[in-house]
Amino acid sequence: MKNLSQISSLSFLLAATFATTGCGFNLGEDTDGDLSRLEFSYTEECLLGCSLRQPMMTGSTEEVRVTGHRVRQGEVSVESSDPSILTFTVERHCPEQKCEALVDVTAHASGAAQLVVRDLDGDLVDRITLEVHDPASFDVEARIVPEDDFVAAPEFSVPLGETLFMQAAVFDADGERLRVSSGLLWTIETPEVARFNEWEADPAGKDFVNPDDDDMSLEGIIEGVATVAVSAGSIDERFTVEVTN
Repeated sequence: MKNLSQISSLSFLLAATFATTGCGFNLGEDTDGDLSRLEFSYTEECLLGCSLRQPMMTGSTEEVRVTGHRVRQGEVSVESSDPSILTFTVERHCPEQKCEALVDVTAHASGAAQLVVRDLDGDLVDRITLEVHDPASFDVEARIVPEDDFVAAPEFSVPLGETLFMQAAVFDADGERLRVSSGLLWTIETPEVARFNEWEADPAGKDFVNPDDDDMSLEGIIEGVATVAVSAGSIDERFTVEVTN
């Protein structure tokens, strides 16, 4: 009975964890390479990796985990079939003697390109295609941490001394949600009213964070209304946050 209780508790914990990630209620999903020799997955958000089937957002960066017997055997190199769309760099890691390759991916333009993996002799090990789509729209939600449910933009409120947690989903022109771990710019046009929990001040006096991921949190400084925007490339979403006493 003790083992069944432990399993039940673990299942509940995993379900709760994945409810807040891009993978939903599962342990993650690897994507087989074209030659089925290696497995690929995004490393962010999902505990055991997220499928590469979700397109990246133009201007963003991601980390891809590459696993398989050929990676465990030795070093590998990576290259892009089209560096104008995607570029890659790789490092091999061996935590607890379980070697994997971690590939930094940068999306430069809309389109598709192959991540090509070779051994040190230059022989092809495997390859996989990644897609990049331009952002076209946002959906922004927010909640008071940690109690409330998320509510949608354009108007939010937060009491003094509380934290407002915001998250942005980014979609392409066809309504497909894009993979975003970086490349967004959050700004507050009224920094005297509210400020981000991690922030820098630009020369124009606006409160901003360098391009980061799809979530951000802020706290109120004085009562009033702050105008907040999140942008990616040429698109942005603007909304207000009322700071109350």
